[in-house]
Amino acid sequence: MHSMTKILHSLLAGGHDRAVKHMEEEDDGRKEVTSIRLKPQTRAYLQAQSEALGISVSQFINIIVDGVVNIETSPHQSRIDTMYDRLMLLFESNGIEPLQMSRMLAEHGFTLSKLKSRDATLDLLTPELLATVSGWFGVETSWLSAKNNAVYPTRNIHWYKSPEEMAASIIERSIMYGDLEVFAVKNAGVSFRMAEEHDDNEHHLGIGFLVRYRVRAGDAGVTRYEFCEFQRWNYEKCRVDLKRVFRFLSELEGRKGGIRFHGCSVDEAIYDRIYHGRILPDQLEKALSRGEWWDPRSVLGNVSGNHRETTFGQYVTAYCESPHKRFEPVYTPFSSYPEGWKVSLLNGGPAEERYFSLRAALEDSFVRYHSPAGAPSDENADGRSGGVSLQDK
Repeated sequence: MHSMTKILHSLLAGGHDRAVKHMEEEDDGRKEVTSIRLKPQTRAYLQAQSEALGISVSQFINIIVDGVVNIETSPHQSRIDTMYDRLMLLFESNGIEPLQMSRMLAEHGFTLSKLKSRDATLDLLTPELLATVSGWFGVETSWLSAKNNAVYPTRNIHWYKSPEEMAASIIERSIMYGDLEVFAVKNAGVSFRMAEEHDDNEHHLGIGFLVRYRVRAGDAGVTRYEFCEFQRWNYEKCRVDLKRVFRFLSELEGRKGGIRFHGCSVDEAIYDRIYHGRILPDQLEKALSRGEWWDPRSVLGNVSGNHRETTFGQYVTAYCESPHKRFEPVYTPFSSYPEGWKVSLLNGGPAEERYFSLRAALEDSFVRYHSPAGAPSDENADGRSGGVSLQDK
């Protein structure tokens, strides 16, 4: 017996040539007035999507139908056009005008006159250009080249079973990019209490983090998002690590300017798209601005204790407290990511120390300047101590 999928595929394949022929006929050919009856669930989904795009449901249905026909009749042309549309979307969503865009992409052969032409712009698209643009905006190169629909890489930063690693990653981005916003994003409709009492699909409460900051791209500033790991609040071990990260981020926000931490609830459909990284930049901005805000501090429970003595507390102390330090990334000519870190005191003192990672730099700085054994005394206020560098260990 044939499956429904095979039957539909056969019908589509059999009607393909006839459909193309009808498309090529003159406009005065046979016309048929059509109307569509939608299921309530389908209509609700289309309404939500059309609102996100700022268009009517009818316009959205037209886009879907036209897109399906276009893909069936000319798949290669469709993919090429998609590459152009996605490139333009990134710049437009950041408010970058064509003149500024042409300056940013000048080394790839772009001029303002070429941007006027879709074909001329497509002729300039190369793997190198796509890699440059995806690096600026933090999106997947495979999305920009229309190979798949995942816009953002997911789980750039992990926290489950490695919350200290996320803490160091947040401090690293604070050092490298300045102002930083961190969002704890969860799906709406399930309370924390119900999720703790019922670990099932009906009461699934997923939580993860988005990090937003500004970077320089050519002569423009653009917004970049990083998608961190998402797990479920229902599972106790995940919940413990989430609370630890909440506590760290709250402490860091209170001690360091330029860092903001929020909780945001979004509806299930938006949450699913964020979870898979399949959400456009402008849609993500709207989702966060329209989401319901909640305070992560309200669910910390008994995760208090002596926070300063935890690894998280030591990171915050080393990064924020006197004697103040300069943490600087060390780059190679062949990489845009730090190969190491160096630390020096802002008011002078010992020669700078070098480390393989920021975690090592924070941990050793705490031992040198803030632990009872390594902290400088009042008589030795220039910050010199008897600490031992990692090179000496």
